[in-house]
Amino acid sequence: MHGAEDTLCGDAGYAGIPKREELRGRELNWKIAARPGKRKKMVKSTQELPNEKEKSSTRAKVKHPFYWVKCFFKYGNVRYQGLDKNSSRLHILLGFTNLIRSKKNYLLHAKNLKNKD
Repeated sequence: MHGAEDTLCGDAGYAGIPKREELRGRELNWKIAARPGKRKKMVKSTQELPNEKEKSSTRAKVKHPFYWVKCFFKYGNVRYQGLDKNSSRLHILLGFTNLIRSKKNYLLHAKNLKNKD
């Protein structure tokens, strides 16, 4: 955290983080997902369940590029000693991931436009 955040998101493992002493004085919007047992007990007619789905959807969208970096580019563990080399390699791999995913979306969009003609 760099200090300029206004919203912090996390999965169920971060359930107690707003109670930590070092974070008590900060004005933050906490979006912490509920534990699976609590989610099962939620009534579908209330607003709680859609809120939980939104939280898990955001988490999935953020984690997906890192899945690509770890599995597609085989970057599961750190290879170099030194933070600069590791961070620059990670930035390059995330850039490649964006290119691959955008190419996939572009090709899909182009195919749909071609089928309309």
